[in-house]
Amino acid sequence: MSTGTNTAPASKFEFTLEEQWAIHQAFLDYVEVAMRDDTDLPKPTVEIVILEKLEDGNFSFTAFELERLRYECDHHAESEYTPEIDREPARTVVEKIDRQSGDSGC
Repeated sequence: MSTGTNTAPASKFEFTLEEQWAIHQAFLDYVEVAMRDDTDLPKPTVEIVILEKLEDGNFSFTAFELERLRYECDHHAESEYTPEIDREPARTVVEKIDRQSGDSGC
């Protein structure tokens, strides 16, 4: 059994306060739903790590974390339940991830 640490390569980002808020809200919403007893969603381990990084001001993410970040921000930007003020910052996060990855079709 391996006792090594996770050394997956990470990508670093800069986010505005508005973008940080949109990410935070998107992930809080996901975690809240995933922790309910009436859901089939997996426990939000990665999502909690992303929230902790965000709260610590550490915007360095592994490829898997970026995939989750992109998906949740895209969903948040398009959701009818998202406040209008969060939509554009969430879209901007998706665009930043796409630009850095060089692939706008993730």
